[in-house]
Amino acid sequence: MRVRQVVTERGYRTISVLEHSPDAMNWAESYRSGVRQTGSPGLDFVIHGNGRFLAFERTTTAAAPLFVLSSTDGRSWTKLVDGWADWLDQENRLGGYLVDLLFANGEFHLLHLVFAGGEFRLLSSPTGTPWSSSRVGFNLGLSASLFATHHSLFAVGHSIRQSPWDLKLRALVRRADGTLELQVSGIVGQQIELQAASSLVAPNWQSVSTAPLTASPMVLSVPEGHNPPQRFYRALAR
Repeated sequence: MRVRQVVTERGYRTISVLEHSPDAMNWAESYRSGVRQTGSPGLDFVIHGNGRFLAFERTTTAAAPLFVLSSTDGRSWTKLVDGWADWLDQENRLGGYLVDLLFANGEFHLLHLVFAGGEFRLLSSPTGTPWSSSRVGFNLGLSASLFATHHSLFAVGHSIRQSPWDLKLRALVRRADGTLELQVSGIVGQQIELQAASSLVAPNWQSVSTAPLTASPMVLSVPEGHNPPQRFYRALAR
């Protein structure tokens, strides 16, 4: 994938074009942004993770995304967030602009500078919508960046903030044979114990399986059969 800027109207307007190529030599257009003033950002954030591309389109430097686009093949794009109303209806409900973006530990992580108070927030999502919001802890300056290691996510601005990867568990799908697929994310190499309980009122957690986390995220399959009783699951690091 690449983004190409096309200048139109005697250099006063530009268009961002998303292009894909099987060999990095022959490129074909797959998405074209709206026309904007030369020098303003368009499709300036494009990233891949969890089997999909995400692209973020803006109209000005000081703006949350006008569109958040998703594609599994780089050819056909779907708008996950369509316009200001959709973006502001996300959990963050913030005005501001995008600073940095990366994919790590099974999720997209977006560093966002909020207009009110100049506070930096971290927005996270496994798919591109919805986004959960958390405070980074610094609010000085206009520039900052994200980087990730095997154990933690770091935000670097006027100070360095570290957040170790949490163990996360979410349900993916139930197969036709009744097998439940769960996805767990965490630090690769740690031992994971999956537990289940029939109630969250005074729960009696029982071990279901134990396995090393060989990748993040990793899929765990739990055979439950047809018409299984209600069960709650949790994952613990051992």
